[in-house]
This record gives sequence, C-alpha cells and structure tokens, in this order.
Amino acid sequence: MAEVRNDRATEPETVSVASSGPPPALADAVTLDAADTRLVRDERPSVPGYELHDELGRGGMGVVFKARQQSLNRFVALKMILAGPYAGADQRARFRVEAESVARLQHPGIVQIYEVGSHAGHSYLTLEFVSGGTLAKRLNGKPMTATEAARLIETLARAVQYAHQRGVVHRDLKPGNVLLSDDGQPKIADFGLAKLLDTEPGATAKGPNTQSGAILGTPAYMAPEQTGGKRGVVGPAADVYALGAILYELLTGRPPFQADSTVDLILKVASEEPRPPRQIQPSVPRDLEAVCLKCLRKDPGGRYASAGALADDLLHFLNGEPTVARPAPRGTRLRRWAWRRRGLLIGGSIVACLLLLLLVSLAINALALMWGTRTSGPSQDPGQPVATSEVAVPLVKNAKKDTPDFREQFAKTTSLNNMKALAIAMHNYAATFNQFPPAAMPTKDGKPGLSWRVAILPFMEQDELYRQFKLDEPWDSANNVKLLAKMPKMYGPPTKPSGWQANQTYYQVFTGAQTIFRPGKTLRLQEITDGTSNTLLIVEAFEAVPWTKPADLPYDAAQPLPQLGGIFRDGFQAVMADGRTGNYLPKDIDPVKLRALITPAGGEIVP
Repeated sequence: MAEVRNDRATEPETVSVASSGPPPALADAVTLDAADTRLVRDERPSVPGYELHDELGRGGMGVVFKARQQSLNRFVALKMILAGPYAGADQRARFRVEAESVARLQHPGIVQIYEVGSHAGHSYLTLEFVSGGTLAKRLNGKPMTATEAARLIETLARAVQYAHQRGVVHRDLKPGNVLLSDDGQPKIADFGLAKLLDTEPGATAKGPNTQSGAILGTPAYMAPEQTGGKRGVVGPAADVYALGAILYELLTGRPPFQADSTVDLILKVASEEPRPPRQIQPSVPRDLEAVCLKCLRKDPGGRYASAGALADDLLHFLNGEPTVARPAPRGTRLRRWAWRRRGLLIGGSIVACLLLLLLVSLAINALALMWGTRTSGPSQDPGQPVATSEVAVPLVKNAKKDTPDFREQFAKTTSLNNMKALAIAMHNYAATFNQFPPAAMPTKDGKPGLSWRVAILPFMEQDELYRQFKLDEPWDSANNVKLLAKMPKMYGPPTKPSGWQANQTYYQVFTGAQTIFRPGKTLRLQEITDGTSNTLLIVEAFEAVPWTKPADLPYDAAQPLPQLGGIFRDGFQAVMADGRTGNYLPKDIDPVKLRALITPAGGEIVP
C-alpha cells in the first residue's frame, strides 16, 4: 500500500501534546477512501467547551477548524480525525503518535498544542492558533530575497535541530506545513508523518513506518530515500533535504522538481539532479546556492551532518563569511579574515610600533649611559647608585583583602561579570530564535513551568543539563528538583547571604506589558526604540528565588515598583539589553528614571 501526501490542503495540520501512553504497533500506512471523506465533509460535530468556526484545511487523515475555547475566550485550532467515529484502529494510533511526537517539543519555532481528547467518537486535538497563514500562501510562486530566505531557513533549521535532539523526525516539511505568526516568524506544523527515534536500548521507532514499498511524504519536498519506501532508512537527513527544497523554492519561486504526474515527480526526485537556482534566478548568491544544493544531494551522507550544521552555515552566509558548502580560496579567506579583524590588526600594528620605539629608546639610553661612563672623570663611589634612565611603572594600591570594602567590591565585580554572561546567553538565544525567551515557559496545561534561565542554558555550554530538564513538567517536579543542585555558577550570588540555599539566585528580570519580557508577545532587539543600552535586561533583585522557578519582578505602570537592592548595602547592579553595559544604581533611585529604564521606549540614558 502506498500513501503520498499532496499539497492540495489550504492549510497544514499540526499537533503537539502528551499522550496517555505508547500507541499500539502500526501496520501499513492507511489512506482514507473517498466514501469515508464524504461521511464527514458536510458534518461539523460539536465539542464541549469549544465553538467551531471556519474550516482551516484538511489532509489525508484530519480536518482542522478554527475554534473558540470558551473557558479562556481564545481562538485555537481544533483538529479531528477526518473519518470521525468511522476511523480504524490504525488511524487512531497514528493520531496518537502525532500528538506524542510534538509532546516532546516546546520551542518558539514549533506550533504548540493545548489539549487532546475525544467526544462522541471524534478524537481531537486543540493547538496554538497561528493567524498569519502558511508559507506556501505567503510565497504564491514569488521568490524571496536571498537574505530573507536564508534567515527564515536558519530559524526553521534551529527548530528542526531541536526536534531531532529530542528524537522526532518530521518527514513532511514543506511550505504548506510552515505557519507564519503576525510578525512573520515561522512555526513548524503538522507532525502527522513524524517518526519517533527512541533512545532507550532495545526500543523501536514509532510513527507511520510502513512495509517496504510504502511512500510517506510530499513528493516535491521528500528526500530520495523516502521514495524507496524502505523501512528504517529515513532519518534526520530527510528533514535536511526538505529544508533545502524549501530554500530552493524561496530562492526561485518553485520547488526543485516539477512533473505532470506524481509518478514522474517521484522518479525525478530519485534519479535527477535539480537545476542550480542561479539558472532560474541569476541574482541568487553563489554561496547560498551552494548551501541549497548541498542539502539536496542524493546521498544523505553528502548533506549537512545535522539541521544545526545547516543553520550555522546559513549564519556564515548572513555574516558575510565563507560557507562550508562553498569555502573561499585561500587568498580570499586571508583577505576576508584580515578585513573582519582590521581593527585588531591596526591596533596590534600600533602597539608593535610603540614597543619598537620603546626598545629603540631604551637601547639609545643604554648606549648613552655606557658612553658617559667611559668618558667621564674619576669613577664614582662603588657604593653609590649610578644615575640611569628609567621607565616609570606606577604601582596599583589595592585595599587589603580582608576588609569589608574589598570584599564588597570583589562581589560587585563578580556579580557584574555573571550578569553580562547571562546577557550574552540571552542574546545568543535571541539571535537564534529572533526573539527573547518567554519569561515563563508554559507546561502542557498552559501553566508557568520553568524560568527563562532554563531556556538559555544551551547558550552557556549547558546542553547536557538542559537535556535533563523535563520541559513539560513544573519547575519543582521530582525530576527537575534533582537538577537544582547543578545550578550554573553564574546564577549563584557572589556572596552567600544568611538563609541562602544552593538553588537560589538574585538575578531576575522585569516582566510586564511594557518590558522586554512582555507576556504573550515576542519582542526583538530591533523593536527597542531608545537604543538597546538604555533598557534594563537583568537586575539584582531583593528577593532570592530558585533559579528554575518562573518568578521575576512584575512591572505594572500603575503599581509601586518592586523592592530592589539584592545583597549590597547601598544599591543594585543592572545590565543593559545590549549585554555590554552595566550600571550600579542606588536603592533610592528616582522611580521616574527607573521606570524609563525598564520600558523599551523609555528614552532615559544612564551616564
């Protein structure tokens, strides 16, 4: 039996929620007969707690409605099995696998799901409603600029890498399965063909794996190994190929292969090489063309080793650096290296010249001294020092290390360095996802689960610790509590106040509608209109909280400011949003000035 996904649905399907247990073993892939489709085409079943509105789209197995969740008065996307109560065991099992796949994933680049349930024989999922439409609708056959295309695929590749690290292969990436938020940020949708790569010894992969000969995917974007229908050979490299196929369409306005029939299209994917994008759009940069074609190689081993490696190479392109796909000649690399470091080289040259002048001066003085000693009159008393030229070296007068002033100054320096390190990690996160992390990472039931401090762990070389966290559980779950003792050093206070515990931190952020961490809305650095150095990012707070707990400083323009001060006597430190600037602010700072510093458009500049 063969199942081939086509692109006729107006909107893609998407899911993500925890399942109650492992699904039963799957047999052959199942396709819905036309008769089954007619059973539900004119029906709109009721679901308690939801008002169903427009149909957003339907695919081979499911139908998606726009619905209003009455309890929270918000719009969601509600997906049902197309056959409803007539669905077989295989279809219900695949529906559960789809939910289980994305239950592992909580990422700003992946659509999130809120609930899974069943009513009157209709299995359903409710998921994040993304109102910007699909990437396919946004393209409509028109290519993007090279920079836009590279940036979008880099964002998608980071999300795909996140999924792969958690054992989920999508297997059906395409423009129709990429949703766009109101501000244009892409989110991967529809894990209906996802494959779970279990990491436990002896476990088997779960997902719609079929017997030899079955084909899963959308022909225009599927990898060559998917066309053979061989069990077990389709892995993360297939998603890298699909990202390259999407990049190809972003650059040229069309997918890599086109044909009049599905069979001819599959044959082309399996046996032919795509036309280089520059033959269709001559304005495509050669480096970006090389990245795209490396993704589309027939042999999975010739593609990028991971989606993360693809994202890194796209970042090289965006930064004007040589790419792995098309390394520059040695002479060009040397010129580019020198140009990128021209400031350092110029500074080094000046320092070298000054050192040379100093050495020449010392040599001249030494020669003059020797000449003067030889031509002078009677020798001086050997017990008296000889007058010579000296290079003055000022002495630094440090305070005694056992004084309170020295200890506090050392603590302030340590604290400032820690905060800058956190700000750098925050910026690495923002550069990757084009937004700041949420102030509180929600769990599958929508409640605050973990702090932003957990979200930026991978950007502080804490990948292993991050992978141990169960992101769909509260911060104080049994598993996560065990990890509190492994807090990164920069989260701890530089001095240990009385009553302090090993899992506590004083580094917090302001959260609220007028801050960088505004709830329910992402904010990019470009949106901070008063200059990034003038907006507080991380501050020392008066209250200590567990570093994983999503508890920060609530800011409301109509309410008194939170108490600040932390562990120091007369003030507190704050790092600005650019991560470079830090200031020591008095505890009695003017509230008007502090409010201006908190908001992204406050306009206040701290000397």
